[in-house]
Amino acid sequence: MSDTSSLDDAALFELIAHELTRMRSLEANLAATNARIASYRCSLNLPKRIPPEIIQVIFRHCVSFDLRGCDETSSTHNPRRAPLVLTQICSSWRRISLDTPSLWTHYVVSFGPEPNYTFIQNVPQMTKFCVARWKGRLGTMAF
Repeated sequence: MSDTSSLDDAALFELIAHELTRMRSLEANLAATNARIASYRCSLNLPKRIPPEIIQVIFRHCVSFDLRGCDETSSTHNPRRAPLVLTQICSSWRRISLDTPSLWTHYVVSFGPEPNYTFIQNVPQMTKFCVARWKGRLGTMAF
């Protein structure tokens, strides 16, 4: 009976050794994964480390690029174009873009290809509201 128990003990020790090896391998994988996550976090924080003045310059280039393609059917108050799209990325970019009056020097009123009667009736009120809001973003700059 002692032979059987010693075989069971040997098998048990072998199983424990195997599981310890597996656990060490998993710990090494976890450490590598945590290192990758840390490097990704640093990459994600890069925009937060760029000075606001540099971001303002980048934003001005975005606006000037979008204005090049501006005509009767496209306007700068489109939420998918600069400067409005810049206010929708994160709170930091929103603050920077709203605090940069030079981004708000152009305003285009566009009626679209086929405006309907109800839309045309509301244009004066909408335009007054939009222009007032846009002017508020200019600060002391001339409109």
